[in-house]
Amino acid sequence: MKYRLFIVVFLAVMFSSHVFANDVWTYITEINGEELGGPVSMAVEDDGTIWVCFMQRVYRYNENIWTDESANFPDNPLPYVYIRIAVSLQGNVWFCYSNKLVKYDGETWQYFEYEDSTISDFMDMGVDPQENVWCCSDDGVYKFDGTNWE
Repeated sequence: MKYRLFIVVFLAVMFSSHVFANDVWTYITEINGEELGGPVSMAVEDDGTIWVCFMQRVYRYNENIWTDESANFPDNPLPYVYIRIAVSLQGNVWFCYSNKLVKYDGETWQYFEYEDSTISDFMDMGVDPQENVWCCSDDGVYKFDGTNWE
């Protein structure tokens, strides 16, 4: 009897959780009428601005408005590569892809390229508290301090 009651209560909780979860989640498959596929990276700024990177597209979501920021990248249209994103403690938004870094400080876009042509594509990134950008590739880890690469 206790076993059956446990099963009934368990199923009721699972059903209720599923029903309520459907009411709070929004499933986004397109932005401004364009099918985008799966996102590859996203980050959130302190003010709540959300950045989402897709293959060949970068979008900013702020105050319920989606903005395509892809034109701000030097090689637009963007290549079919994974674009990674990170927000630094200083509020700068950093993107990495191929052998490039893009920095957005809220007003200005800056572009940095690792000149060694033997590098594989950057696959992931992070920004430390000193604003050093760390990029990972098949070849290893690369550090950019705003001027120099290691």
